[in-house]
Amino acid sequence: MRGALCENRRKVKKNKSVDYAGTLDINLSGQVSYKDYRNLILGLSREGYRVSIGVVILVSGWVLALVYAMGNYDHESNKSHNHVFVLVFFPIMLIIILRRIIAALQQIKKDYQTNALLLGELNYRLTNDTIHIKGETVDSVQKWTRFYKIKETKSFFMFYQGEGIATLLDKKMFTDDELVDFRQFVGALNLKRV
Repeated sequence: MRGALCENRRKVKKNKSVDYAGTLDINLSGQVSYKDYRNLILGLSREGYRVSIGVVILVSGWVLALVYAMGNYDHESNKSHNHVFVLVFFPIMLIIILRRIIAALQQIKKDYQTNALLLGELNYRLTNDTIHIKGETVDSVQKWTRFYKIKETKSFFMFYQGEGIATLLDKKMFTDDELVDFRQFVGALNLKRV
């Protein structure tokens, strides 16, 4: 059974457009965790690249500073020559990069905490025609035809109805069979894949 399920998943992922003749009726519920949201935003945005590059620069700078300091150390006089880089430049660079990383993570956390849709548990009903999202602060029905593109990440399906405006479906809410069925359904939709 597991082998057939994996084979179906491979077929659905390979095919760009698949006919879906079934009846879609999937009920999901859950809440998007902060960790998953943070990872999604970092993976999609320039901030994620900045954080990654900042960490690489930070580690590289630290290693270079150590190598530089060790190479310019005079063992006979117990003094380091030309230690301006180690004492001035590297700490300034470190502070700038750390502030950018912290600011990016704080902004993502603020965005998460101020989005009522993400904070509460949501119930989803997926049918052939619509996606119905109901929660404490939302009761929305959207037709699949309102979306113009889809992006599938490791953890989410993202259905875009405008530039930068997406409906998220957390894959953790699906069972394995529901996920295979939903991928087949999505493959039959006339949506741009990104």
